[in-house]
Amino acid sequence: MAARLQKRILVVTDNHILRNLIENHLRRDKFKASAARTGEHAVELMQRIPEVTNIGKAVTKHRKPLPAFDLIIVDVNITEVSAALVLDWIHQEDRYIGIPVILIVNSEQELLIPDGHGKRRLACVAQPFDIKHFVQMVEDAVA
Repeated sequence: MAARLQKRILVVTDNHILRNLIENHLRRDKFKASAARTGEHAVELMQRIPEVTNIGKAVTKHRKPLPAFDLIIVDVNITEVSAALVLDWIHQEDRYIGIPVILIVNSEQELLIPDGHGKRRLACVAQPFDIKHFVQMVEDAVA
């Protein structure tokens, strides 16, 4: 029986409390969570081409690069390279078409954020949020 691959999730926020909370709960729910403290670091991580293994066998090569993550969570309040620039980069990358994005925003009014020309699945959650509800959103997004 083949083992189920862990879903890879990127959490982009410079708020270390929020980042640790999300990462810990996602890992507890058996996701492979990675973190980026800046938008620039997020783009660097997303540009990597993941190794694809066949459980115990050598790494295989693919002609078309795979996305490095199955879901991207972005705090709209990150500093340095803004969340908007991170989202623009995601929307320009063909290998991320269809990869869901969850935005963490400060208020219900910010929930009206455009979805990148309809090419990406985009969801928003306003702070403060219930972490169990948030993890359920993640599970639904990668299902």
